[in-house]
Amino acid sequence: MVASRALPKLKNEDGQSVLEFMFMLPVMIAFVLILVRVNTAIQMSIVNQQYVRAQAHWLTFNSSVYPTIDLRQKNFDNLDSSRMIIGMSEKSITDENNEPIASTQLVAQSKTKAGGEGPSQEEPRERGMVRVRTTVSLCTQSNHATVNGVKRPITPNSLSENTQINFCESPQDG
Repeated sequence: MVASRALPKLKNEDGQSVLEFMFMLPVMIAFVLILVRVNTAIQMSIVNQQYVRAQAHWLTFNSSVYPTIDLRQKNFDNLDSSRMIIGMSEKSITDENNEPIASTQLVAQSKTKAGGEGPSQEEPRERGMVRVRTTVSLCTQSNHATVNGVKRPITPNSLSENTQINFCESPQDG
């Protein structure tokens, strides 16, 4: 009974729900903003994937000889590859700049809080910038065969009983 006398009873609680709402409003707004930014990054990934698939489809549509011999000799024979990888890059790849740059989307409050993008081929240290990487692989005809442990271009003269053809191989396979 002594404790109840020391604390006066509050009879007017009319503003309590408004006060609680005012405390929660910034939290709810921040949560909605984060959801919108993450949704934008996911939407960017979906659009990039649709674009890359459309380009791959356009390249191979109804082609029984794709890639053509000149393209195959230029791009696949020197790499010991029969896989073509098409991806989405922020900037065009040229002879001087042969490294693709992934698209990025800001999900933090500001670029200063995001920590910067960092090197394009590494994972970012801070997660304020999300990299959206999109690739599609297409297998072409086999361009090389292993004959007695040596890789050689496939020609009528290089085929024998000891020929081993690896389908859809790439230098990235290790």
